[in-house]
Amino acid sequence: QLYISNYNGGYGDEWLYKLKDRFEAFYKDTSFEEGKTGVQVYIENSKTYGFELVNSIKSDRNDIYFTEAFYYHKFLEDDLLLDISDVLTVDLATYGDTGTVQDKMYEEELAYLKQSSGAMYALPHYAAYQGIIYDKDLFESEDYLFYLMADPTKNACFTTGYDNGTDGFILSKTDPKSNGPDGKPGTMDDGLPATYAEYFALCDYMVEAGCTPVIWTGEHQNDYNHQTLKALYTDYEGKDQSMINVTYNGLKKNLIDVAEDGTITKLPDEQITLENAYKLAKSAGYYYALEFFEKLVSKTNYYNQGCFNTTVSHLGAQTDFLLSRPLSAQQGKPIGMLFEGYWWENEADASFRDIAGRYGDQYSRSNRKLGLMPFPKATVDKVGEKTTLLDGNAAFAFANAETTKKDLVVKFLAFANTQQSLEEFTKLTATPKAYKYDLSPDTLNGLSNFAKEAWAVVDSADAVFPYVNSAVYQMHTPNVFSFRTSKVGSTVINNFVLNMRAARETYYSAEQLFNGLQNYYTQSYWQEQYL
Repeated sequence: QLYISNYNGGYGDEWLYKLKDRFEAFYKDTSFEEGKTGVQVYIENSKTYGFELVNSIKSDRNDIYFTEAFYYHKFLEDDLLLDISDVLTVDLATYGDTGTVQDKMYEEELAYLKQSSGAMYALPHYAAYQGIIYDKDLFESEDYLFYLMADPTKNACFTTGYDNGTDGFILSKTDPKSNGPDGKPGTMDDGLPATYAEYFALCDYMVEAGCTPVIWTGEHQNDYNHQTLKALYTDYEGKDQSMINVTYNGLKKNLIDVAEDGTITKLPDEQITLENAYKLAKSAGYYYALEFFEKLVSKTNYYNQGCFNTTVSHLGAQTDFLLSRPLSAQQGKPIGMLFEGYWWENEADASFRDIAGRYGDQYSRSNRKLGLMPFPKATVDKVGEKTTLLDGNAAFAFANAETTKKDLVVKFLAFANTQQSLEEFTKLTATPKAYKYDLSPDTLNGLSNFAKEAWAVVDSADAVFPYVNSAVYQMHTPNVFSFRTSKVGSTVINNFVLNMRAARETYYSAEQLFNGLQNYYTQSYWQEQYL
């Protein structure tokens, strides 16, 4: 018997049960124990985060864990993990694949997980990215047509301010669309906003048409919006500049000062070390991410009221987004966009089925035409730059040091990372694993529209895996990468988006919160906490 614990969140468990069935079938005639043939895999679904397992893993019966929010070095300090480095070199030809698991790993992952001794105690699991999901059926419907038109008078990339009678948006489906954030015609993002300015032109246009532009979870607003802020920061800064927030080493560009009136002054590049890493709080990516949200919550008709209603869970926000179309005939105000993780579609599977059952199969998961909107760029000069994604959930697979079944553990983890298994995971969850692999035409064609677009973005983007094998990272793993606290005057602020909301009696600007980062993360604070 092989016992496996699975964090059963947005990615579910169907992928693991399929994996279990194929693994058991593959080894049905193999003996792993005297007098017995075959293997039985038992799955225990859990809502326990990785870091919570530190206190229970020794007494668990589970051999293998798939989870997120896993703080690797804490487990290593307490000798809680099995050395599974043998997985790296298993010849996957045994399972009809080619190469090894190590061949599929990103360099950053391998450098983080593999110890100087050659031992390795964890493997990557899924990649968790944040994004903007949009109702493509709504955007393309004759009643709305929410795509920007190519401006015939200038570069088709930038249409903000172009007036063709409908504020620069297409009049018919045959109209040429503007270039999107990638700056190229004839690609997936054509007609979508290329810049923040175009994004809010879209929001205004949607409001005029009687739609609500955006929804996100009110219950988890701080955590989800913080992840989106980090994602916007990452896309602005790019991979190399973003990783300086993890390594605390490198030449940092994009440092700025912002005056009270919003005037931005570019600062000289700075060589960042652990001693002066507090200066990262001046990164332009933070300011522009805050500015994006400040604008978004400046008007109450830009966002659904559930965004700040603490009873609206992530599942509730997903359902409200999906339901808004079939209900719009009676209630009006369809919702155009959802701020969520790429895993949302799999997580919302029950809602898809319920809505399709009530309103027709056109609203099913397979038939609903939903898209992934690449993040617009903060400024015009950034249009055309490669998308950069942040893996934000620290999801890993590992084995219990107490297991006596190392051979079986190694085989299962190798089997779990064959081409077939990786493709199957993506097909079932509509999300990528944190490995390098392609999808076959059959798998790609079988994906929903959203999953196809999400895969296309991932396939063409740079990915930031914010993990590094260093002492400071080991000590501060939960807080590495982003500055989450601002101090404006004597007021300490943690929920940035809520406190920028113009509907509040007291609210703060992006400039105040950006400068408040530097007031909180001072040189003395940094020295006390990090040195």
